[in-house]
Amino acid sequence: MLLGGSIEMGVVGSKTDDKRIECREFLDDELVLIASGSLFKDIKEKIDKKDLQNMPVIIREQGSGSRKTMEEIFQRHGIDIEDLNIVGEFGSTEAVKQAVKSGLGVSFVSSLAVKTEIQNEALKAISIKDFNITRHFYIITDRTRALSPVCESFIKSLSIHL
Repeated sequence: MLLGGSIEMGVVGSKTDDKRIECREFLDDELVLIASGSLFKDIKEKIDKKDLQNMPVIIREQGSGSRKTMEEIFQRHGIDIEDLNIVGEFGSTEAVKQAVKSGLGVSFVSSLAVKTEIQNEALKAISIKDFNITRHFYIITDRTRALSPVCESFIKSLSIHL
């Protein structure tokens, strides 16, 4: 959409290798392991990374920034995503959250995306010993197009409010 001219800017969860797209680091985020607050009461607050292989796991679709970051971190920790008990693959964070809330499994999502659900105990965050998944969000723009004053102002306001 960006290169096609439909949009002037976007916010994405991973950098692209396309030289036509400028990526500006925008925001740091952590992916947290979440479970249903009511259906997974017996899961400890802190688990070992080996415990993940015994849990039903829901993942994002191929190509999503969350999935790409998760796969890279897993690889660094010696975990092959194929070794997980994957019970579902969804195309949006909201779909993943709803599947977790219904008890289908556990999943890694943005801490920002589940802040409210964790506060009201609809979901619970589970820590993994010696395992941290941090990622960056990027503002992307087309290097070949001049940004409109409105877009420039919006990008500036995003940066100020962080």
